[in-house]
Amino acid sequence: MATNLAGKGAAAFAQIYSIFVFTNIHSAREASLLFVLLGYAIWIQVFEFGFSQALQNRRNTRDITSSDAYLFAFAHYLLVMLVAIGIYLFSGPTDLLFPGATGHAELAAFSLGIALMLLATNNLLVQRLMLVQGLGHVANLLLFLQAVLSISGLYIYSSYWEPKLSRSILVYLLPPLIVYFPVLISCSVRALPSFRFIKPKIKLMLKDSFLYWGLGVLSSIFLGADYIFVAHFLPAEEAVAYHFSVRFFFISYVAYFAYIQHQAKFITRASLTGRNEIKRAVFESILIGLISVLLVAISVFSLDYYGIFHYVTNQVVLVNTIFFAATFYFSIRVFRDIGLVVLLNMGMKIALYKLYAFEVFFGIPMLYLLTKELSGLGIFIAMGLTVLISTVGIYYSLHLLLNKKFSADTSALVE
Repeated sequence: MATNLAGKGAAAFAQIYSIFVFTNIHSAREASLLFVLLGYAIWIQVFEFGFSQALQNRRNTRDITSSDAYLFAFAHYLLVMLVAIGIYLFSGPTDLLFPGATGHAELAAFSLGIALMLLATNNLLVQRLMLVQGLGHVANLLLFLQAVLSISGLYIYSSYWEPKLSRSILVYLLPPLIVYFPVLISCSVRALPSFRFIKPKIKLMLKDSFLYWGLGVLSSIFLGADYIFVAHFLPAEEAVAYHFSVRFFFISYVAYFAYIQHQAKFITRASLTGRNEIKRAVFESILIGLISVLLVAISVFSLDYYGIFHYVTNQVVLVNTIFFAATFYFSIRVFRDIGLVVLLNMGMKIALYKLYAFEVFFGIPMLYLLTKELSGLGIFIAMGLTVLISTVGIYYSLHLLLNKKFSADTSALVE
């Protein structure tokens, strides 16, 4: 857990540092393009196509070997490379995702960023395979190294080079590829001699991947939809302030999500033994999450009070109304995210599909209506209200599941 927290904490710090660098060396318009691009990371991650979870599960059950798994991962890299090349050569996706892009430089920079982020989805597969092999600490070390390279690169770039959009994107997004690609190539080359093409094995992997991909796509649609509304409705200055709020609260997410992931295996075992362990894990995770959100809010307002943000950037990055709305939203996200992890570890995939579908069909219209009326403030209010209702559904589902399971177990004991 400590190395996991260190790796993700370093990644969160790199994201915060990038805000200060980009707002200091770029105009508000250029910075908003960069931040909208980075905000689409949730949507772009669906291009891992469910392979990471499928590979992890099949490797755990020994249905495939490590050699098979790494070669599947390499095949995925080739696939997303083709998609990335297509995105870079044709600007259609850029026109949709960032309609305000004007001129060849902005279109090329945004397309380049999408292409690099697509390639980086392969890192998720490598990370999962390392976890299966008991190399989680190495995966976290690589994540930490990636963050260090990003921060160092941004510092050198902002100090000595002329700022350009494409150059900024390369400096920030290349480190994940530089760190993980050699690992993928090394493991794939070593795995090649022992690989055997077995058609049923391929079909099994593709079937599993499709099932996990469906859940991943549905879960990503709503959580990543905010940036499409940022791109279409918010002025550049407000887009910068919105991204600032989101990335600062990512720090709180790292803290409580690392803890609940650490507790996940205990939750799975507790689902077979008793509900008290589950309640304890949920309560502790929620407490850590809410304290983290509060500490982030206090830290941001303290830094603003002492003028730190004005010193490190030449733009307005903190808008109080937007940040207060973000505090409301991310406080509710603590309950939602923890509840979802519990449902997933108790095998409640059908309930997850229903909850994700609700967030999409209720949340997207809410985002459209409130963003048109309230701009950035409306995005956080719409997302907050949506996750508030879905959170009620999550814990109601958990309540029913626990009552059904443990009342059935008690009846069996009595008989």
